Amino acid sequence: MAYKFKKFEDITYKITPDGVALALDLYTPDPVPGAPMPCALFFHGGGWREGSKRDLWGFPLIIDELLPRGIAVASASYRLYGVNGGKFPDSIEDCLDALIFLDKMDSPKINPARKGVFGISAGGYCALMSAFYQHIADKHTDICVIADMCGPVYMQQSKIESLVHTPPTTAGFIRDFMAGKDFGTSCNAVDIMQDSSLRPSLLIVHGESDECVDPEGSRILYKKARSLGLYTEYIEVENSLHTFSTANGKPIRPKAQELFKYIGEFIAENI
Repeated sequence: MAYKFKKFEDITYKITPDGVALALDLYTPDPVPGAPMPCALFFHGGGWREGSKRDLWGFPLIIDELLPRGIAVASASYRLYGVNGGKFPDSIEDCLDALIFLDKMDSPKINPARKGVFGISAGGYCALMSAFYQHIADKHTDICVIADMCGPVYMQQSKIESLVHTPPTTAGFIRDFMAGKDFGTSCNAVDIMQDSSLRPSLLIVHGESDECVDPEGSRILYKKARSLGLYTEYIEVENSLHTFSTANGKPIRPKAQELFKYIGEFIAENI
């Protein structure tokens, strides 16, 4: 990172009714532009029960494509199951509230009409839902682009049993996050996207040998998004397990450097 950037860390964006303080980090070009900046917000993975907003720094090649182009990068915490009361839909509403907070910041200023979201695993689901759940939550904020890395698209028990192969550990994470309740199709990103007023550009990236989240869900999401007229690209990464580790000792394709650079470029070009 030869470029300069400015840090605004641990900004409280929300106090929940239970008194949980949720924070985000924001990184901008240095000096901070006077005009409102586009911004890409990251949601971390961890099965909705662990992980941190600091996990953003596991993706420096994505950041490298954004900050030098004048695009701010943010990362938000959200409530986690077994930690601070995280569950559906509260944790998704946290993600929406983080976006709305960015819209209203006085300094530095974010352009509300030019925002993107990206996330990995559970964070990929959060990124998708931050766009497509808005009409259900009655919380509204513009999202121009989504980059979903190996996120599940089905959370409804009947769907994870019939449409995609869901390993027992992942199924347990989902049951915990859903608190054992059946929310119908409202918790499935692939089902509710058709009713969303947003039409973001969508990049879906998934490992072909993902042992935690079945890539079939991402294939279904890609076909559905295309049928709805969203500009959508899908990359299935060869020889890749969950979160892009190698499945069999062979190198993943595309290479990690190429993959993450492209994700950053996709966000930058569509934000």
